[in-house]
Amino acid sequence: MLAILLVILEILISTALILWTKHTWDLPVLLMGGGLILLALFTQMWWQIICISLLITGYELLASHYHL
Repeated sequence: MLAILLVILEILISTALILWTKHTWDLPVLLMGGGLILLALFTQMWWQIICISLLITGYELLASHYHL
């Protein structure tokens, strides 16, 4: 259940960034983020979930700011 909520949260963060910056959907990054979060949950490395989410959100912010 927690994994589903985290993936939905990642999608909502990405959607908010896209709407805010008016950029196209960065689907590979979004799928990679969701997959890594699920992997961290299944291996029960709970501290990595927050790190991965922050890393991907930070990448999306940088990519949208610098038009990568």
